[in-house]
Amino acid sequence: MKQTKDQRIVRFFSSLSLPADTSDEEDMQIEKLGDEFGEYIWSTEGIAPKLQALKSGDYGQSLKFILFQFLIFPEDEKLAELEEIEDFEPNEKNIAINCIVDTENFFDRTELERKDFLHDTILAKLGLLNEVIKRRKLDTKLEKLIADVQKLLS
Repeated sequence: MKQTKDQRIVRFFSSLSLPADTSDEEDMQIEKLGDEFGEYIWSTEGIAPKLQALKSGDYGQSLKFILFQFLIFPEDEKLAELEEIEDFEPNEKNIAINCIVDTENFFDRTELERKDFLHDTILAKLGLLNEVIKRRKLDTKLEKLIADVQKLLS
């Protein structure tokens, strides 16, 4: 069976941090919130399926994918050293973008506000890539990508 390469230019990852000083019951509640967040990304109505049609070859040759790393309730120590946009990985041809998800910006919001937060965050973070693309002289059609993402998420 022939294996096909994943050509999606926008990809997602989420990571949930469980504080060391919580009970098993509290851990289960936090894990439930992580699962709830995942529905907004990977369910059939989530963001990932909406953006899967965006293929890297349509946006230049330098960047194979952009990885949105959603960090759910990250530890304070991790926040202190966290970069909003990580360095371009020339061997992998990717860039990782870190996005913080917490009670204030997501879990205390209505469903519409949660969707708006995700859409706005993705578009804003994509806009921040312009500096990296210029500095690294990457062949990437960022404006086209942003326009296409905006169209698919609206």
